[in-house]
Amino acid sequence: AGDDQRVATYLATRLGSRLNASAIAVSNQAFEDSRAPLGDEYGVLLEQYSVIAEDIDAEETAERFNLTREQQRALIDSAEDLNQTAIAYQRAVEAGNDEQARELGREILETTAELNASTAALTEQYDALEEETDINLDAAQAALNQSRQRLTQGAAAVAQREFTATTLTVETNRTTLSTSEPVRGS
Repeated sequence: AGDDQRVATYLATRLGSRLNASAIAVSNQAFEDSRAPLGDEYGVLLEQYSVIAEDIDAEETAERFNLTREQQRALIDSAEDLNQTAIAYQRAVEAGNDEQARELGREILETTAELNASTAALTEQYDALEEETDINLDAAQAALNQSRQRLTQGAAAVAQREFTATTLTVETNRTTLSTSEPVRGS
């Protein structure tokens, strides 16, 4: 019993500290440690926050805390998968299996692009939560930015090693083309 706003602030701060801890663990590639802060206790805190949120007209913020947790969990899973793919890629390179290395390299580039998009979306959620609750998620944002930078550098190194930028220019001997009349290109 007491001031609902103060209780909401307390709960939001606890939820925020769990988001920070999780993001820092992801940045350190401690994937199991990054899942723990988003587990059962986060759920209990979120449930308590949701009850208070109804009283202070902050249901949208409660939903945002839940969405942020889900997005962060998805990011953790993707980061862990990317880490495993990078290990497999390194093994393929060391074994001289160029075909598998290129295949894994493509997967690394694709997953990195997806993770960068996920990180950007999660950063937007952090910004919104900070604005709505006055909690500080700077540590989480810094950790995600560090992770994003590391991933981008790693993907660039893979791309440089495995792929060659190619420009293809085709000139024809006609101005109109048809599927019934093949054209010769040079």
